Amino acid sequence: PKPSVYLSIVIQGRNDNYAGQMVGRLNNMISTAILMAAEAALPIEIILVEWNPPLQERPIAEEILRSPEVLAHAPVRIITVPGEVHRQVPHHKAHPIFEHIAENVAFRRARGEFVLKTNIDNIMSPNTMQFLARRELRQDAVYRATYLEYDVILPNPP
Repeated sequence: PKPSVYLSIVIQGRNDNYAGQMVGRLNNMISTAILMAAEAALPIEIILVEWNPPLQERPIAEEILRSPEVLAHAPVRIITVPGEVHRQVPHHKAHPIFEHIAENVAFRRARGEFVLKTNIDNIMSPNTMQFLARRELRQDAVYRATYLEYDVILPNPP
């Protein structure tokens, strides 16, 4: 049987305020992806791997928006990889996060028929979501997209 989720969106991060306003950028990405997928009737899930969470910060699960209006449309699954696991990887002292290993953690647990790897501050265009909503992706193909970068100043949360 085909999976009920068409697309698993995979992201990774840690609550270390990387590049500033990390939590705001993450929440924008999650909300936008879920709402655009809902509008396109595209069943998705978002898998966020929190790698080596900083002990002095709140877990990322406590930082993401839990809006019922948003989460009614798609689950956000958070997988936490603790520091003990991180410290088993060679060169762990030089790298607080191993992005590609974190993504592989999510890939192995994805429930979607297809997987989209992105970053916490990438917002898909409506055209991209409409393309995905046609459900014409092929199992024997790899897709990639270029992206445009804009500097956006997010308002400070209250």
